[in-house]
Amino acid sequence: MFDDRLEISSPGGMFSGKLIQEQDIESIDSERRNPIIADLFHRMRYMERRGSGLKKIVNEMSKLPGYSDTLRPVFTSTAVPPNDPAGTARRCCPAPPTR
Repeated sequence: MFDDRLEISSPGGMFSGKLIQEQDIESIDSERRNPIIADLFHRMRYMERRGSGLKKIVNEMSKLPGYSDTLRPVFTSTAVPPNDPAGTARRCCPAPPTR
């Protein structure tokens, strides 16, 4: 957590291998790495099946008092090299995006 932003890091890239910063957040298809675990978590009410997390973050942020487009969440991911599917070559966090 920083004075001007909150950064959340999750190891691994997008399931499709695409960079999230090159996608339209409103139209990203939901893809699960493990549909069995996703189904189990849904049954235990720990998650939805829709893949609505990123859209929900953007929509909920826009409802906050004092929100402006300059505060719109920025999502970034890094590509995983084909010869490193587990992403072991990049276990450390990437540099924060510049605003």
